Amino acid sequence: MKYAIIAAGEGSRLAAEGVKVSKPLVKIQGEHLIDRLLRIFMHNDAEMIVVICNDHSPEVVHHLCTLQKAGLDGQSIPLSVVVKSTPSSMHSLAEMASYLEGGPFILTTVDTVFDEAWFGQYVKVFKNVPDIDGYMVVTPHEDDEKPLYVETDAQLRITGFYDEQPTQPTDGEEHRYYISGGIYALNEKALGVVRRCVEQGESRMRNFQRALINEGFQLQAWVADTVLDIDHATDIEKAEAFLSAPRLHLAWRKGRPRLGQGVDDDEILFVAAAKLHAYGFEMGKYNVISDQEKVPTGMPYRQVVLSMCRKEEELALLRQYEQQGALVVNSTKSVSNCTRGRLDELMRNNHIAMPPQKGDKGYWVKRADVHSLGGDDVVFCSNEETCQETVNRFLQETGMLPVVSAHMEGQLVKFYGIGRHFFRCYTKDEEEMLSLLDATAPAVDALQQEAQRLAALTGTEIWGGDAIFSPHSTSISIIDFNDWPSFSPCREEAAEAIASHIMQKIEE
Repeated sequence: MKYAIIAAGEGSRLAAEGVKVSKPLVKIQGEHLIDRLLRIFMHNDAEMIVVICNDHSPEVVHHLCTLQKAGLDGQSIPLSVVVKSTPSSMHSLAEMASYLEGGPFILTTVDTVFDEAWFGQYVKVFKNVPDIDGYMVVTPHEDDEKPLYVETDAQLRITGFYDEQPTQPTDGEEHRYYISGGIYALNEKALGVVRRCVEQGESRMRNFQRALINEGFQLQAWVADTVLDIDHATDIEKAEAFLSAPRLHLAWRKGRPRLGQGVDDDEILFVAAAKLHAYGFEMGKYNVISDQEKVPTGMPYRQVVLSMCRKEEELALLRQYEQQGALVVNSTKSVSNCTRGRLDELMRNNHIAMPPQKGDKGYWVKRADVHSLGGDDVVFCSNEETCQETVNRFLQETGMLPVVSAHMEGQLVKFYGIGRHFFRCYTKDEEEMLSLLDATAPAVDALQQEAQRLAALTGTEIWGGDAIFSPHSTSISIIDFNDWPSFSPCREEAAEAIASHIMQKIEE
């Protein structure tokens, strides 16, 4: 991938406010703005990086020439430098155009500060979507003196750029509005457009973007939670706080969740993320395991991953995050402890209330090598002969003895827990609606103690499952236990409890 950095501005507002270095050499978390971008681009397969700076900043030119010769932190950089003062950012792009020919490129200004956690996925998606002419980073948060408003349709295809906040059209279509983040991934055809814009006397970058739309370019928006510009001295403090804030990443089990439908198991992740955002978390990757990204080294800030992952290849990647110091909830070890075979072993060895292995009401046979999957991974057998046949089949298919338990009669109860400070359990009434059980009932109290004991044995912090209350509620049996349930009957309440639990852990 080719990258271009516009660093040709004068930085007059910063100078007027007492900042004594040129903008590219301003430091955020001890790192020059220009060096930070170069490092991020090199981490994301930069084959060439071109930087344009003005001819009134010899210290910037000297810094870049030194990087050309010595590299950055010992790493050689394929760096080209253009020294020329230009009347606008669009003219700066036109000056760099000859370096960017021959393939796609990503362009930004030197003062753009963003969370690098999502950037690698942004690059990969752009490289792998050939029918899109450009991916433009946008943000829902306004942090610009003269923001450029970006209009998209429901699929985040860009339909317009505006100097002022547009009013919602009444055409019956869904329109969304964001603020331009100043990061542009474009194909080579865009270079012809910028040259034509300069020839026609245009001087504003936003007019170049409008020209792309007018010429039929297919542009897609990439939503980033926060993107900052360094225009004032106070912006330096703001950027320091932004990059120092804890980062929250999500990892779900299946494809993109069907948000807003209120029934998807993954929706609890997004509700909990919103609660954590209120505590000061900045949003990182929206699916940390989506395409096996490289794990950043030397985690510069606190990182938390809310993970529903269960596949071994996903857990392997998450273990790397744990080794780098990230807090993964639930931990990879606890998830491994929640496979049915391991759970059965822990429960029986520690005398957790559970069904016996023998009975006269039938049997449940469950694959031991997985978590709860649904389908035919759990089979009810009405007699011992059928039970043995099913055991043999699962053994042949998986190479592991399945879990066998006697069928228990009684009331089915669903329970949900977070650490030791949140517990709710529900039963179904005659209309198949979930009803919250009395927390003071003896059976509920017994279930809470047993479920929390099992959570501690597995190391699981966010958990749920199913239990059977005997017909007269004199005894309980836990029949299923899993990490990250949906919390569907108490999602908002549970999300707040999850956020409080995470805050308590990172403050320990």
